[in-house]
Amino acid sequence: HMQARFLDAVLRLDPPFSQAHVAKGNMLIQKGHFQEAIASYERALDVLASRPRHVMQQAAYQEPKHNILGNIGSVLHRTKGCSAALPYFSHAYSLAPEVFEVAGNYAGCLVDVKEYGKAIRTLNKLRKREPNSYFVLTNLGWALEQQALNTMSGPAQMEQLRE
Repeated sequence: HMQARFLDAVLRLDPPFSQAHVAKGNMLIQKGHFQEAIASYERALDVLASRPRHVMQQAAYQEPKHNILGNIGSVLHRTKGCSAALPYFSHAYSLAPEVFEVAGNYAGCLVDVKEYGKAIRTLNKLRKREPNSYFVLTNLGWALEQQALNTMSGPAQMEQLRE
């Protein structure tokens, strides 16, 4: 409870810190309060949106926007599935495609919602940076197989896959 009281005190500070809202969201997830966690992450995004860029660059205690979007996406993925999470993962990826976890979340959900072409392109970019990643290789293999299965219709094409 001391941690919660400390966070509440930090959340009352002016200017507000997005990291405090993210920390509260993380704590709420641990308690299974997913909707409240999303609301806390959304308040963190509001804090970021309300700060001028020059202030943001000087603020050491502001959470990167792609992290917050990824957190919301992760909660939605856990509670509602990839179709609900994908807009958040996509936005995070547009901001920070170089961050492995961001790109991985985006690619994994693309595979799940059967957007194989985008998934394959994203996973191939990741594979160039992490050629031995189990996550990348298994998801890339799955996406390629599913794309092939969905584009082949007849028994002859299906037999080619088995060879």
